[in-house]
Amino acid sequence: MDKRIKPIRLSIGWRDDTIYVIEYATSENAKETAYEKIKRLIMNEPITFEKQAS
Repeated sequence: MDKRIKPIRLSIGWRDDTIYVIEYATSENAKETAYEKIKRLIMNEPITFEKQAS
């Protein structure tokens, strides 16, 4: 059984009394970068303030 282990990266930071640990892996088959995906998600998110006002 040949299981390939994907490289995992860690980012660690802290603010006040909270420590943040971010773990992420990349895919060779990805069609967009993380930046592009987050931008797409934000741009496609419905604006709730405008919906509530109408």
